[in-house]
Amino acid sequence: MAWGDPTVVSSEGTACSGAADPTACLAKLAELRPADGIFPDLDGYPHRATQVVYTRHDEVGAVTSAQELATFLKPITDAKTAGFLVRENGYDISCGGDERNARPSGDGFDIIGQIGGGCGRRDRTEDLLHVSKDGQITVLSSTVVERADPNCSPGRRPEGFAMAGASVDASPLGRFFAEAAELEAASVPAFLRLAEELAHHGAPADLVLHACDAARDEIRHTAMMTSLARRFGAEPSTPVVPPRPVRSLFDIALENAVEGCVHETHAALYATHQARHAADRRIRKVMKRIAEDETRHGALAWSVAAWIESLLSDEERARIDQARSDAVTTLMNGTAEPHPDVVRIAGAPSAAQASRLLHAVAGELWAA
Repeated sequence: MAWGDPTVVSSEGTACSGAADPTACLAKLAELRPADGIFPDLDGYPHRATQVVYTRHDEVGAVTSAQELATFLKPITDAKTAGFLVRENGYDISCGGDERNARPSGDGFDIIGQIGGGCGRRDRTEDLLHVSKDGQITVLSSTVVERADPNCSPGRRPEGFAMAGASVDASPLGRFFAEAAELEAASVPAFLRLAEELAHHGAPADLVLHACDAARDEIRHTAMMTSLARRFGAEPSTPVVPPRPVRSLFDIALENAVEGCVHETHAALYATHQARHAADRRIRKVMKRIAEDETRHGALAWSVAAWIESLLSDEERARIDQARSDAVTTLMNGTAEPHPDVVRIAGAPSAAQASRLLHAVAGELWAA
């Protein structure tokens, strides 16, 4: 069940069956509000937390962690229970569901599941898992089915930046926000360099000023994302961005076409979706502010493009158009299914939603 607005996700059997006082048992069940869940409430900010609640005769209780769930379910004697445990540990079940996927093996079941993938540091793998009778999950083999691409993450990345990423031991939400914080931090020197280079080449003063303002925005975004990452148990890595000499107008325009016109526009789109769909109130508030800023950053990128590209040759503009088109294609081919927590709690678009959003923007903006 999910508390906050209590919703029954699924149920088995009859509540309070066999209780000496069924009425009292049902009343206790209705009043049960566990403080924690398999996806727990943290730092006092409420979001949907998943629990398994149960009755055993007159006993009413709740399971509030993945470890407790394994203990509660054992012995694992059927494929449906084995599949449920695997899913609650973050896997997507492959090959048509639990019963068709799982097969008895040794003291339990073997199941194929997929985990990871999308923007970030972790590959998406298809794992052969063994679920023992006592609820222990062991990875028997693992095959990479989709390489993770840190470069598909929204936002402006500076030249020479290599993403370190969050610890693989962090929760899915922790990793998501830690990697977002690292990308936001990397955007600070990216905008400072842009401002310096624009000034060097005699760009209009308002473009230089807006690039400096964007760097300040990214400092604030870094603090917001760091706070969310720590809330979900992860510590962001500090980006290392080596200093670079001032580039030519063409090289600036080439980077701006990809990192600004495509990635900053994508970041604004992504943040707007989160601001509207995150189940967590605090995340919605944070992403609303970030979406407003990223929309301005995207507009800045197009303004920079208009100024610089007017000074370039036809051949150079054609190369920039091709780079922008290639970046859009990379984004559209890089959509993968985020972890369910990231979709539900953080409001990230699912793979299908991301694809629809990208195609809509490609038709209205990037094709122009």
